[in-house]
Amino acid sequence: MRIAQPSDKYLLPHIACNPPSPPPASATHRIPMPRASSKAKSKSLPPLPIVAAHIGSSSAAPQAPHGSSPSPDGNPADAPGSAASTRRPRACVTNGCIRTTVTLLVFGAYLVWTWPWHRAHGFEDIPWLLCGRGDAPHSHIWTGTGAGTGAGAGAQVAAGVDMDVDVEGEMGEMGEMGFGGTELGVPASLQAKWGQYAPYRAQGAYVGPPEGCRVTQVNILQRHGARYPNLKEGEQYARAVRRLGSAKEYKDKRLRFLRDYEYDLDADNLTPFGAAQTFESGQLAFTRYRHLVDDGNVPFVRASGAQRVVDSAGNWSVGFAAASRQRVQPYLNVVLPEDANSTLKQDCPRAADGSAQMDTWLAVFAPRLLKRLAAAAPGVELNARMVFDVMAMCPFEAVAKKRAAGPFCALFSEEEWRDFEYHGDVEKYYKDGYGNALGAVQGVGYVNELLARLTDTPVRDNTTHDPKRAFPLGRALYADFTHENVMVPVFAALGLFNVSRALDPRVRPGYLEHLGEGAGLGAGPRHPRFAANEKEGDGAKEGEEGEEEEGQRWIASQMVPFSARMVTERLACARVWDGGDPEAGEYVRILVNDAVQPLAFCGAGERGMCRLEDFVESQGYARRSGDGDFERCYN
Repeated sequence: MRIAQPSDKYLLPHIACNPPSPPPASATHRIPMPRASSKAKSKSLPPLPIVAAHIGSSSAAPQAPHGSSPSPDGNPADAPGSAASTRRPRACVTNGCIRTTVTLLVFGAYLVWTWPWHRAHGFEDIPWLLCGRGDAPHSHIWTGTGAGTGAGAGAQVAAGVDMDVDVEGEMGEMGEMGFGGTELGVPASLQAKWGQYAPYRAQGAYVGPPEGCRVTQVNILQRHGARYPNLKEGEQYARAVRRLGSAKEYKDKRLRFLRDYEYDLDADNLTPFGAAQTFESGQLAFTRYRHLVDDGNVPFVRASGAQRVVDSAGNWSVGFAAASRQRVQPYLNVVLPEDANSTLKQDCPRAADGSAQMDTWLAVFAPRLLKRLAAAAPGVELNARMVFDVMAMCPFEAVAKKRAAGPFCALFSEEEWRDFEYHGDVEKYYKDGYGNALGAVQGVGYVNELLARLTDTPVRDNTTHDPKRAFPLGRALYADFTHENVMVPVFAALGLFNVSRALDPRVRPGYLEHLGEGAGLGAGPRHPRFAANEKEGDGAKEGEEGEEEEGQRWIASQMVPFSARMVTERLACARVWDGGDPEAGEYVRILVNDAVQPLAFCGAGERGMCRLEDFVESQGYARRSGDGDFERCYN
């Protein structure tokens, strides 16, 4: 199978201040170099021509030489034969003046043309204001359409990102908070209710390995950064907003902004905020795992073929290189096409899409909102789906325009946002997770590759069509970029986030209590995929009542927000105080958005570490290629 290679259209804009050097010649899979222009060596704005201003030292008219006669206009006449009489008349307009004037006019036209954009995104985004500034913020990375493939010669970052960053100072705090400069002016409590549309937020402070252990390998599986709505979503959102904006009058003043509102969001691509997320995650990866890399051992980076995923991988690579002060320059090694089965884009035609359960929950919480909006905008006919679409405008406008809570956010109450959040939980559970009989099998390919990397043995997997060069072994750091619809099946295949009771699409936890009608979470079966991985005596049993274990709640905003990441660390330990007697050996632990996962299915202790051989043994479902579920995807 041919591996798709990114073209020049994927390259991030060139940074003139400090362009990274080319990747080493021994790179596994070099991507195309950006085409050099024969007319200019840099894509940065050329310096403006210097205009020489000839200003006299006195405003008085010069005196005529003795014996000369004044001219009719009062100026002295040059004497015949004098030097002044033979001097060439000074040209009023020179070529230099013309060039200067044209340059100023073009530059002025550029500013006038881009002024609305700069006002919307902040004047700090103007490249020539940031180029070379030591205090330039690192959150302004513009990808747009056709941006970025990686660092080195195959990847550039937008002008305005200071490549010589203060790693120790800036990234120290960023590493602990997991947030850095990619902040929105929206309360964190509201962002957490946006489901899979929530921005990344670390679910805890990163905890290093225990004394006597060191990380020897890291595998990162990361979702792309914040995006605009996809084309279909955008059409639905615009239609719902137009319908609500067609009211002749509004009883609720919060809706009056719709009179002049125009839907102007792009489709599918990364937002500038999303590009900044992945750039900062690359910086964070270097600061945390710098001991694993050097100029001869760079991270191996892959991405699925969607443009926003390719751009995210590129920005991560540039951030990694920037944090290393260009000493380590990863680049996008492989792009896996999305029209075929791969570890980063599974295909299961016969799998349910979760729409039945999503519609069930929508029919529960939307009628109350419909009634309220109908009273606030008389004469407007909305349906349940349109209510959801209007709510979705809140997170998408926030990540697209990096603004404070916009007018769409203010239309709904906290309880209504809880309902919106649970819609995302239900979607991921029944579309890609344990609620779908063919959900976990779509993550088997990545799990088998992960096992091969951890053990440095060839991949054994029959669920993908990936060529061997997409699976190199012997690397210390791997970074794979994909969609949340791949990450959730990987969680399910591994056995992460397995709740003791299935999500009930008829009522969310606490919903009936809010209405004063009693308990809110229905019991459900233990998922068989997790049971196959589970050791005897571990976890809750089928139908068991009681509270879910800490860290086992199924919440989409905590699992797969924009720029979510699962990190699998392999550790070599001289001794481990993790339950029982200390033992030397190799261990595995998994962090999802910096929260250490319990890994009870392989006997992990309180630090979430289990022996490498026990972890491999626990993944029987993946090692058996899904126990026939893969064939069910097509038959």
